[in-house]
Amino acid sequence: MWMDDPARWPLLAAALEKAGEFGLDTETFGQPDKTSPQHRARIHCWSIGLLTEGRHPRGYHIGVGRVLPRAALDCPAIRAVLRNPHIIKWAHNSPHDHHSLLNEGIEVANMQDSLQYARVAAPGMRAYGLKDMEQWALGYPARPSFKDMVSYDKEAVVVRASTERGCVCGDKPCRARATTDFLDDLGNWRPHTRVTWRRFHPEPKLVPGKYDVADFAPGHPRWAEWVQYSLMDAVRGIELVDWIRNRKPSTLPYQWRPL
Repeated sequence: MWMDDPARWPLLAAALEKAGEFGLDTETFGQPDKTSPQHRARIHCWSIGLLTEGRHPRGYHIGVGRVLPRAALDCPAIRAVLRNPHIIKWAHNSPHDHHSLLNEGIEVANMQDSLQYARVAAPGMRAYGLKDMEQWALGYPARPSFKDMVSYDKEAVVVRASTERGCVCGDKPCRARATTDFLDDLGNWRPHTRVTWRRFHPEPKLVPGKYDVADFAPGHPRWAEWVQYSLMDAVRGIELVDWIRNRKPSTLPYQWRPL
């Protein structure tokens, strides 16, 4: 699944050119939540999906794919495929991927949005996200979301504070009157003074943590799951396109009739 050998990138480009279309997805970082990817998002890795001759029981062709590092975008053969207007690149919510590629200085042509395609081809459904459509359209079980992939529990030290009260003489409880004195350890007479202080108790605790996308690399504890996640985004995306193309058009009843 992970294709980091530069010698294989031109072979992949030739396969993409021969196919004439493929699914594409980018995994990005550097984009804060609820902000546009334009001029912000940078590509960590990206994936492609190709349809095969095999068919799923639901009728669409089954896809296969590869996950590639950002460096593969510098391969001249790959760049030629991306800027070729005769080769269709399918991406679910393509504006994000298009901006990400442009931010990396990559020219891309004829990128189509399978999200908008699905909304028009299958109107009236509740959810059109890729992971939602994988279930109600493609028949796959639920899989981890992006948030699931980057989230984990880490051990941290939390501090619990408590308030304590007592006397400077050290007795607990001190029943002496405040007007009386006591002899301290240094031999000085001091009045019984009531004081209040805070005591802090450090305790280990599991708290939510979050991986940065740039942290994922071979050897990372979640590397295999990350590659699988990235791969499925492109493969399921191109399978979804084929499902839409082979779907029988539905006729929606028109409720408004002329009087």
